[in-house]
Amino acid sequence: MEAYRLYTVLPYLVKFIDNLTNVYVRFNRKRMKGANGTEDAKMALAVTFDVLMTLCKVMAPFTPYLTEFMYKNLNKCLT
Repeated sequence: MEAYRLYTVLPYLVKFIDNLTNVYVRFNRKRMKGANGTEDAKMALAVTFDVLMTLCKVMAPFTPYLTEFMYKNLNKCLT
């Protein structure tokens, strides 16, 4: 834990989240709303969900409280 330097990792994580929300979601907004059919919308939303769940698992060692909050909220979607 002596080498734990969150400030070196955090900018990359923030940039990834920013790219996901601003670029991917913006480009696929119509697709997620069902412009190409419900199956395509489900697939686009499932991919976004999977990316967010994987992001929670990857970020957990660095930001445990934030990722626990995200994981619990994402898990609500499964029930």
